[in-house]
Amino acid sequence: MDKPATDNGDHRPDQLVELLDKIPAAAIGIAGNRLVLNRRAEQLTGYTDGELSSIDDLLATLFGDAAGAIRQVCENSRYATSPVAGEFPMTTKAGQLRFVELSAAGTDPVICILHDVSQRRQAEEQLRQKVEQYRCLTDTTTDCFWVVDHQGKIIEANDECVRMLGYPREQLLTMSIQELEAIEDKRVVDDHIARIIANGYDRFETRHRCNDGRSIAVEVSTSFMPTAGRFLAFVRDISERRRDDETLRESEERYRRFSALTTDYVYACNRRGTAPFRVQWMGGAVEKITGYTEEEIFAKGCWLTIVHPADRERVGTQLLRLVPGDTNTEEFRIFAKDGTIRWIREVCRCEAGALPDELRLFGTAQNITARKEAEDSLREIETIFNLFMEHSPIYVFFKDQDIRTVRLSRNFERMLGRPLQELIGTTMAELFPPELAASMEADDQRILREEKVFEIEEEYGGHTYYTLKFPIIQEHRPPMLAGFTMDITERKKTEETLRRLNEELDQRVAERTAQLEEAIREAESFSYSVSHDLRAPLRHINSYCSIILEDYRQDLPPEVCDYLGRVRKASSRLGELTDDLLELSRVSRAEIQVDEVNLSTLATTIVSLLHEAEPNRQVEFVIEQGLVARGDRLLLRLVMENLLGNAWEYTARTAAARIELATTAIGSEKVFLVRDNGAGFDMAYQDKLFRPFQRLHGDEFPGTGIGLATVKRIINRHGGRVWAEATTGRGATFYFTLPGI
Repeated sequence: MDKPATDNGDHRPDQLVELLDKIPAAAIGIAGNRLVLNRRAEQLTGYTDGELSSIDDLLATLFGDAAGAIRQVCENSRYATSPVAGEFPMTTKAGQLRFVELSAAGTDPVICILHDVSQRRQAEEQLRQKVEQYRCLTDTTTDCFWVVDHQGKIIEANDECVRMLGYPREQLLTMSIQELEAIEDKRVVDDHIARIIANGYDRFETRHRCNDGRSIAVEVSTSFMPTAGRFLAFVRDISERRRDDETLRESEERYRRFSALTTDYVYACNRRGTAPFRVQWMGGAVEKITGYTEEEIFAKGCWLTIVHPADRERVGTQLLRLVPGDTNTEEFRIFAKDGTIRWIREVCRCEAGALPDELRLFGTAQNITARKEAEDSLREIETIFNLFMEHSPIYVFFKDQDIRTVRLSRNFERMLGRPLQELIGTTMAELFPPELAASMEADDQRILREEKVFEIEEEYGGHTYYTLKFPIIQEHRPPMLAGFTMDITERKKTEETLRRLNEELDQRVAERTAQLEEAIREAESFSYSVSHDLRAPLRHINSYCSIILEDYRQDLPPEVCDYLGRVRKASSRLGELTDDLLELSRVSRAEIQVDEVNLSTLATTIVSLLHEAEPNRQVEFVIEQGLVARGDRLLLRLVMENLLGNAWEYTARTAAARIELATTAIGSEKVFLVRDNGAGFDMAYQDKLFRPFQRLHGDEFPGTGIGLATVKRIINRHGGRVWAEATTGRGATFYFTLPGI
């Protein structure tokens, strides 16, 4: 700041300059009408030495309406034995309003010392407001409020105390809490006081004596200020408290949930010179975010030690660049105590400390890990979406509420023959023929208006396209429309080809059906012929043989009688075979009448008939009761007759014959079974078992080989299955299912 002194009034006298530069505060020297500002005064006011040309210019520029008062301070300093001081508002060159304490001393020159007291004035104003708020709180609260010293003496009480207890204020301020307590056991009072001192706060219910002799139930909420040795208490009538209990519980629950959900913490750091910042205090969700307690962070000296190494230098360097008044926002990673990486968003402000080279840092930190992960996911989704739009085989589009294109897939270039960037922001009229464009826009407007999904097939450029459109409705955002389009030209051609083929197939099926119906009619005619034309000759053969044997047996050689017996037997067997064939044919053609059929009852009836036919047979029948199935009653009776009849026949040579009807489960399927301990059969021939005319035992057992074929055909018509398991000489088991058509 040293400049050579000259007679020109624009330069500062050397001695005054030297004096001002040694003053460690903002100082202004006034020599006559000359002004000299030291560096701190320049920093405080924003003006450099020489910008303010005179004392009048300085006073008018910096102090405005207070210029006269400051001039008086300067004049008074010429006659005072000590510096004259005052506080005044000052406007800096940057237009910032600050309060300064200005003290002046000397005659010529006059030295003015300026101290920035803005923060102190602000603190004083805040203190005044807090005192006013405290007084307003205690005077306007509907609760009794008092302050008690450590001996229990009341030293302050509000008007509600006077009203609630009925004591004059002067008398109340001479009393102690012990005198007001209506509880007989004074140890309870002492316990309350000890608990309050130990914990800093307590809430309890008690009874207080009123001036009129009554005692009232009250709730006392007390906190202890150890530095002042004072108890602050709010006292409320318990009846009112009980009415407010529910509201208070809800309020406390909301507060508890809010505290549990908060993800922020705050801190203050300071540093001097070039030293790093060190933590002074922390609060909030420190441990929740970092995993470290506040004490563990204090032990580390600075939270920068837990910052991810890749981010630490950047964050640390930026913090060291901060000067008072700077605000900084950073996002970086930390290593939590459990080793996980978490993202933090920090906002801090740098302030000047109490010492000349001290800086203070006040900041808040928020856990933004979830947001960062969401951003990463969003970027990944955006990348995938862009790749999809770039390579999608279908046409994808997004339109705004004005039916202008917002996003299009790359393949629209091939459809419309224009670069993609030229297609964005266009209307339908700019892309398609007028009639088609008008139809598209009408459909789009209806979709946005009705908020419904819309499907349509359209013709364009010799191709057929299928389009699905739907609205995108987002809160607080304009509606949009999206959709996709597929070229279905080839599919349409294929559908037409299939339609023609189906028509041809239907025609062929109709022709084949007619042929089949004709064949069925011929089969029925054949069955009728067999039943009438074949049965009559067989009866005649059997009858004539019987007459010959009855009338001429004594005249015929034995071998002739044997031959006639064989003819009768063969004709009877052929008759039975004819009847079975007719029955098999009827089973195949009969219409199924579905009903609930009790198989146990059917089996019992059939067993009775078998016993009547052969009363000398000793067979043990075991029939499980309650076996019910759904099907045609007559057809299922045929099934039971054939299966039980077979078992009856093939146990004829078994000494202790046993036949069983039961059910079992195979997986989740219910299976009926007929089991016997008769002749059985060789499983190697089981594939022949259900074929017509296939008999596994020859003539040793009676039968035509049609019965099991009839069973299979009936079970198949009911949608079921039938199969058998057997061992030669140890019996057989026939299984069948009836799904319940």
